[in-house]
Amino acid sequence: MTNDLYRSSYRHLDIEPGSSWQEVRQAYKRSVKKWHPDHFHNDTKTQSIAAEKIKEINCAFDLLSEHYRTHGALPLPGAPPATTPETWSTQPRGAYRASERPADHTTAETVDHKNQPPAEQKKRSGLVTRLVLVALVGWFGYTLWQTPPKSPEPSAPASSELPSAANPVIETAKNSEAEPAQPKQYITYGSTVGDVYAIQGIPTKTTDNIWHYGKSKVYFNGGKVTRWEDDPTSPLKASADVAADRAMESTFGIGSTKAQVRSIQGQPLREWPNVWEYGMSKIYFEGDRVSGWYDSALNPLQLRK
Repeated sequence: MTNDLYRSSYRHLDIEPGSSWQEVRQAYKRSVKKWHPDHFHNDTKTQSIAAEKIKEINCAFDLLSEHYRTHGALPLPGAPPATTPETWSTQPRGAYRASERPADHTTAETVDHKNQPPAEQKKRSGLVTRLVLVALVGWFGYTLWQTPPKSPEPSAPASSELPSAANPVIETAKNSEAEPAQPKQYITYGSTVGDVYAIQGIPTKTTDNIWHYGKSKVYFNGGKVTRWEDDPTSPLKASADVAADRAMESTFGIGSTKAQVRSIQGQPLREWPNVWEYGMSKIYFEGDRVSGWYDSALNPLQLRK
């Protein structure tokens, strides 16, 4: 009988005796998923069969689990069972434990647990605790299994002109807007695709070299802004004045500091306190300020026109 009981447990989980505990758990999840009655809601007969299969699967898993917790190993056919259910397929999961018989074969209702020896009471208390834990773990696992996965967040509209690292650009733009100390940014002539994406955001649509923001449009050539059309119903964060400011930042003239010259023109080939040489070109200083220059066509300087 014991041999048949454990063989039935493994057979109901569709695995062989000698399987590992991990394999038993995986087989249990797989069997429950396969025979859950909810899968057969359109077929009453099959749903009834699935309900019985679930009972058998739960009883088999409980029996193997109890043996594993008690002995630290799964049973092999021929080993004594941890518990002996009186009915196999008709009782719900865990119900057979209520019909266990004491050693003297008296009914469970006639046993006076209060008068049992302390060792027996402790053993019974430990068994009850384990059963409660098994029930809680089973309920928690079943709840997780039933929880549907979250729907993925909607992605940005696809475009061959969108920057490859869109999310970091958006996060950078958000962070820059959250800091009040940062100057307000504008789209202008020469702005890159990444600049427009960070400043204006995701376009409503893209066609060839045009990004549409509602009725407004931004035109590109070679990945840089050439012009734009600004509609009041969907205004752009664009300014032609910014282009002039950027030109000021990329050139130097009389009165520019040495630090400004170095950042714009780069490191001189030779440097003296009052003269910096860039090949054939030279820049003259009075103190820390530019006072004049010699601009060679061979080595042109970034001079302010």
